[in-house]
Amino acid sequence: MNLRPEGEKVIVKPDTAEKISSGGIIIPDLARDQQQTAATRGELIAIGPDARLRFSDGADGVDAFEAKPGQRVIFSKYGGSSIRIDRQEYRILFDKDIVCLITGEEDEEYSKPRISIAK
Repeated sequence: MNLRPEGEKVIVKPDTAEKISSGGIIIPDLARDQQQTAATRGELIAIGPDARLRFSDGADGVDAFEAKPGQRVIFSKYGGSSIRIDRQEYRILFDKDIVCLITGEEDEEYSKPRISIAK
């Protein structure tokens, strides 16, 4: 299925919270909602033609780059609209609701993800 946002919109597939802990304890929905950092992180699925997602690693903007589908992002918790297609939740957001880009998660040299701030 192809989702194509219009204008300044982007589509993000949010991460889901675990329903069972590593010790086998079932986590109730209420507890998952309260501790839900997963609700603000996800994978960028599609970018509208007018969306501007420019990020920078430096204060001077020399290392600026554009976000692309497939990259991991942190977005505003209460921004946009939630939709469900084929049992999968998606969020339709304005480009300004993307707070930052998560990089370096798979890199072995980084113990913590690097975060690039939106410019």
